[in-house]
Amino acid sequence: MLFVTDITECKGYSSTKDIIGFYFDGKKYYMEDNSNENEIYVKGKQKQLADIKTKFNNLTPVEKDSLDSWSKRFSEVYMRKLKNEVYDKIFSREKNGIAIISAFPTEDYSFTGAEFKILNFSKKTIKYITFNFYGKNAVKDRVGVNISRKGIGPVESLASGTWSFDNVWLTDIVQTLKLVSVNIIYMDGSKRLVTITDKHRIDQEDLDRLNNLMD
Repeated sequence: MLFVTDITECKGYSSTKDIIGFYFDGKKYYMEDNSNENEIYVKGKQKQLADIKTKFNNLTPVEKDSLDSWSKRFSEVYMRKLKNEVYDKIFSREKNGIAIISAFPTEDYSFTGAEFKILNFSKKTIKYITFNFYGKNAVKDRVGVNISRKGIGPVESLASGTWSFDNVWLTDIVQTLKLVSVNIIYMDGSKRLVTITDKHRIDQEDLDRLNNLMD
């Protein structure tokens, strides 16, 4: 959400373009309007750009200062809201000690491999992690027996780790996999068995969104 505070004209060598001023996370930015459109969307509603420009131009200096102050303050509040939402969504998994970002089969000619990505929520560094899982075909039938593959760390606290295993299934019919549990050995020698449920899963998109918001 951008808090627009002014729309001004910039005359160039060949044309006149609108420059839109807005606040984002408490900072003022300017954006050149290259859309060649005559409309702007305000809170999801289509407005005529000329009408919005006229309203800005008719503001008194006091009103413009008030609009700037309001936009700056609320852009900071809105950014905190976004950060808190995605932070809470991710760190609600913290008590589980581990989060599963992805777990899926990988194609390799007539064989099928497996790839896993996790986020270590423990305060300890992971030394080894063993994934216990099985495959499913296109109609959700189990393919073969349970399989285990061991990944080597280290994975520091609040860091992610990715492992890829080749030729897990000697067939190409595996479409999805079911991650049942993980066995973790930490650098201090302690161990933990985690039964994986939907509560352990987080989306890479949420992690990317949090990183972008923090940046």
